[in-house]
Amino acid sequence: MPGGDPSASHFLTASPRVHELLRLAAVTARTDWPVLIHGETGTGKELLARLLHHWSPRGHHPFIAVNCAALPETLVESELFGCERGSYTGASISRPGYFELADGGTLVLDEISELPQPVQAKLLRVLEEQRIHRLGASRPRAVSVRILALSNRPLDVLARQGLFRVDLLHRLSVQELHLPSLRQRPEDIPLLAEHFLQLARLHFQQPALQWHPSSLVALGNYSWPGNVRQLRNVTWQAALKAYYRGVTIISPQCLPATLAMRDSSSEADKERPHGSELGSAANALMTHELTGSALPTDPGDREPMAQATGPNLRLEALERWAIQEALRQTRGHRRRAAQLLGISLRTLFNKLRRYQLVGTR
Repeated sequence: MPGGDPSASHFLTASPRVHELLRLAAVTARTDWPVLIHGETGTGKELLARLLHHWSPRGHHPFIAVNCAALPETLVESELFGCERGSYTGASISRPGYFELADGGTLVLDEISELPQPVQAKLLRVLEEQRIHRLGASRPRAVSVRILALSNRPLDVLARQGLFRVDLLHRLSVQELHLPSLRQRPEDIPLLAEHFLQLARLHFQQPALQWHPSSLVALGNYSWPGNVRQLRNVTWQAALKAYYRGVTIISPQCLPATLAMRDSSSEADKERPHGSELGSAANALMTHELTGSALPTDPGDREPMAQATGPNLRLEALERWAIQEALRQTRGHRRRAAQLLGISLRTLFNKLRRYQLVGTR
């Protein structure tokens, strides 16, 4: 695919739904249509916009991203379309707006729902004519700009409420792309958590930093209202806390209190019923006092641990390791191990047979 900056072409995902979205985006990128990208805050809308630009014939030309909500209301028009000297109080020089700066390339209008309605009308005219009028100018200027509009609010609802122009919505949404929330693509959580941890390893120069399995379970059971951005911040906070404590294993004690599994397990269990046993097994381990040396030291325990924390993150391997860890911490006392895991003794025996751990003391 054609494009400019190769570093902008990476969208980490293990979600079939997102892979399908990316395939549609790659086809859409070859057109010059306006695109409306919507999704919750922190889902990666601007990253998807960068991909559309990178894959498009405009990929070697300017990419300008503007947050419409951050533009001063009295200066929105001049910021977008430019102004001539003396066109308003304080306009001491002539200067181009974002449309001219993006000429030949792509202009991203983030939080487009926040544009004042008078500016919405002028934006519609620019989209139709591909010409802009600087404030105070007597003649229009031709521009060639592709518009990508981003919104975390439903523009169709706003249009019905009279808060967004219907004709502009139709003009912007020649193609619509919806980014699902992180809770709708749980398979991306361990992948992204490991990616952000790798960045933290490089920053702190601590290549041995790694997630404790119970921490990964806690991440997987959280609802992530702030989506990928929140997961990134939580990972960096946890890595910083582990670094400060002088440990290399990021245990649940390094995570924010809001990620406590007991607070979020009900919603997670509804969305992922097959993970309920694993959540129960790891819940007590997560609240148990764990230290940076809590990894299994017996050579026979290393293989399940490697499977549990590897790139595929097999849930069965994670549960198997949780059982072995509970038995290690209780020195093989099965009743106490069952209590620690939050399961019945009978369930523990069934799992010992299932994972061929019957030889364990």
